[in-house]
Parts: sequence; structure tokens; C-alpha cells
Amino acid sequence: MSSNPDPEHLEFTRAQRLRQRRLALVMGAVVLVPLAWLIVHEVQAASARRAARLSTAQKTELAALLDQREAVARERVEHWNAAIQRDALAAFTPGTDACPLTLTPPSQASAAEYVKYATHSPAFGAWSLCILRAADDATTCTRTLAVDPTRIALRARSSEDDVYVWDLEQERAAATEEAPAVLVIVGAEVRPTVHSPAVGRVSFAPGTLSGRSYLYAPEQGHFICAGDVSARNSKNVDIEVSHFGETPSAQQNTAEHETRLALERDLELHLRFATPPALRKLAAP
Repeated sequence: MSSNPDPEHLEFTRAQRLRQRRLALVMGAVVLVPLAWLIVHEVQAASARRAARLSTAQKTELAALLDQREAVARERVEHWNAAIQRDALAAFTPGTDACPLTLTPPSQASAAEYVKYATHSPAFGAWSLCILRAADDATTCTRTLAVDPTRIALRARSSEDDVYVWDLEQERAAATEEAPAVLVIVGAEVRPTVHSPAVGRVSFAPGTLSGRSYLYAPEQGHFICAGDVSARNSKNVDIEVSHFGETPSAQQNTAEHETRLALERDLELHLRFATPPALRKLAAP
């Protein structure tokens, strides 16, 4: 029996080892190349982040912008709260000239969504509306200064030297415009009433409201237009009520409660549609 290795066996062994080495190289490349790319990317990102860190002068500019935004917001709140006092409003009378500021009412689809789901789509409109009834005081529509948590966090990061060029650019480009607002002073009102003629059913008698709408122009800091308006609930109001896990009596109470809220939103919508065409520029005092 010959002790010499079989040439075919040697060739197979060499080929197998070569395949194993190639496989190891491929597997190493699969692991090491992305890892190397990730390391390089992280190093580059860290370097770019260090380069983008704000200088002392830029941090001063950022702080000044934040102070300015807060001062403007505080001033706007003060102007609105002063303007909605009843004695101040009593001096305003709508004239005959067209209102220089045009309001767009909600689209029909967004109006239906608002009544049913209490949501505001972009087509609902940016201008706000507050209803002030005879029994209310002005605090019903009073505004308070809203603290922006993003800017609080930005100030905190600035104190830790953790602010960058993009933070400053974002603050420079931040919108500073304020949407117009309408205040409705109610003169007469019949509130809607909700009935439960049978278990599982809810009906209502529509409510009515009449009064005067005042249009507030934020840029000028006071009311510029007014007009007499009236509104009535729709004959049918579509609402969304969840009854999961409730007893029949609880379901009835929930349905009545949700119906009342939907009727309030529905009446507000009618005021939103009635206000724009009714507005006239305030007469000179």
C-alpha cells in the first residue's frame, strides 16, 4: 500500500482551504467595512458638530432672539387682555366701510370634522373665536402667557454650551406672525336642549344666538372691525360616541353629554360662517 498522498485529495484539500480563506475575507469585509464606515462617519459627525457649536457672539444673538420672542408674546397677551374689557368694547361701533382684513371660514369638510370629532384640520382656518356671554366676565376669553418648552430647553442647552448653528438658524427663521382673533359678545341666546325620548336615542331642540363680533388685528394690537351676527344650530348634528364597556344608563349619559358638546361646536361654526360677511370697519370715535 502506497504511503504517498493522493494527488486528487491534496488538490481538494488545497481548494477547500482556499475557499475557507476567501470566505473568511468576505465575512471580514462584510463586518469591517461597514464598521469602518460607521467609525469614520461618527468621527466626521463629531468634528462637524464641534465646528458648528455657537461662538460666544452667536450665543448672545440666540439669547437676544429668545428674549425678544418672549417679550413680543407677553406684549400680545397684555394687548389682547386690555382690548377685551367690556368698557373698551362699548366704545366701538361698526361703520359702513368694508373690513380691511378678510377672514376665511372653514371648509365644509373641516367644519363637519370639527363638529363630529372636535379636531382642527388645516382647512379649518387659523383665526380664533371666543364667545363672551352676558353672565361671563372678561376672564372667560383672557389669555395667559404660554411657556414654550422647546425654548426653555434651548436656553438650558445654551447654558451648557450645547447649541449649534442650526439652532440659531431655526430661531432666526421662526414665524412671528399671530393669527387674527374674533370676540363675540352675546346679546341674546337660547341654549339648545337635549332630550332622551327612549333608551339608546338622543334628540335635541336647536339653540340660537345673536350678538356682535369684533375682529382683532394682532399687528395693530386692537379691534379694527365689528358686525352684528346671529346663528342657529343645525337641524341634524353628526357626532361620534364610544360606548365600549358601558352600561345602558352610562351610554345614555355619554350620548347626551357628547351631544351637548357637539351642539356647542356646531353653534360656534355657524358664528364662524356668519362673522366674515358681517364685519365692517369700525366707525371713527
